[in-house]
Amino acid sequence: MTYDNSLIKKVEELESLILRKECDYEFNDEDAYEFWYYINEKSGYFNEDNAKFACGASKFCLVPHKEDFVIKIPFSSLWIEGRYDGEDYIEGDYASLIDYCQLECDNYKKAKENFPGAEKFLAETRHLYSGDLEIYIQDKADGYYEFYDENGSIDEVIEFSNSDKLKSVINSGAGSRIPAHWFEDLLNYGLINDEMNAVNSFLDFLMKTKINDLCERNVGYINGKPVLFDYSGWYGPEGSDWVAF
Repeated sequence: MTYDNSLIKKVEELESLILRKECDYEFNDEDAYEFWYYINEKSGYFNEDNAKFACGASKFCLVPHKEDFVIKIPFSSLWIEGRYDGEDYIEGDYASLIDYCQLECDNYKKAKENFPGAEKFLAETRHLYSGDLEIYIQDKADGYYEFYDENGSIDEVIEFSNSDKLKSVINSGAGSRIPAHWFEDLLNYGLINDEMNAVNSFLDFLMKTKINDLCERNVGYINGKPVLFDYSGWYGPEGSDWVAF
């Protein structure tokens, strides 16, 4: 990814806009569009002429149209709906979230140090700015559905590739929601580019770290190379016993 020092000024402006809007809304996925509408109206750079907005449950993302990076900011909270515990009703409330962007950085480091070559198939996430908010930057990837409109058959990919490693990964439950076509592209990339050692290292990384919530929304391509671009996993609010999926 390429950027210069002027990006920091733009990020500082972005931070100030989010902090101002936090007077009215919680910074979470429930109210994410309120923040985007405000940023789009007020920002001289992060507006719809220059960027698009995306988010999941854990991260607020801005994707500049003409740059090779994405800006990611971890949400600070999650809205938990009211629920019954036996006969007692527990009111809905906000719960704190861990820094899922930092968790992504940690997973990238883990891949690079413990599974050499595996990091080639992760869009690198780096810490960019620290202030009242922590802000991160990541290599920009094209989304899976820009190339495919369905997921394919993983059984067929395993059969035709004869990859025992991929079979073990799927049987372990790791990456079982990642589209078959993406795995097929991963294996083909390794064969064509003499990168099968790196591919197998990446499959080991998936199987042994068991990062959850990997699906078609979290995979894509950088210059034709298959990558994960959301690989923090999802574990619910801080301190919770949320069930991974």
